Amino acid sequence: MKRIAMLLAFMTLCGILSAQSDTVVESTGLTIIGALRGMLGMLVIIGIAWLISSNRKAVKWSMVAKGLGLQLVLALCILHIPFIQTVFEYVGRAFVKVLSFTEAGTEFLFSSMDTGVIESPLVNFAITILPTIIFFSALT
Repeated sequence: MKRIAMLLAFMTLCGILSAQSDTVVESTGLTIIGALRGMLGMLVIIGIAWLISSNRKAVKWSMVAKGLGLQLVLALCILHIPFIQTVFEYVGRAFVKVLSFTEAGTEFLFSSMDTGVIESPLVNFAITILPTIIFFSALT
């Protein structure tokens, strides 16, 4: 349990530190480096899941491979089939609409702390993320 807590703390710290940039990098399309970075990311996530597993011998690697294959097929369909792109755009707009409700709720709940303006992403991280988590938890 201690190992899991340390791993989650490290991953949270890495996520916070990597989210500091406000610049958007122009996409150059599919590159070898980008594909390798994506594969490395998937391997790292699978490796972390395997490391924190309570029964490593029970991991069915064929199921992991099938899941990755399904993810690849879904990604290719979303990127190259217009009908599926339209469906995912509609679902994305619906989620953005739902998230706009959480922004109003966050402003209502925490406006007394300051002027209602969320200042620094690191200072108010929990204030903006936790209401979203609570809101989506209430939906399920």
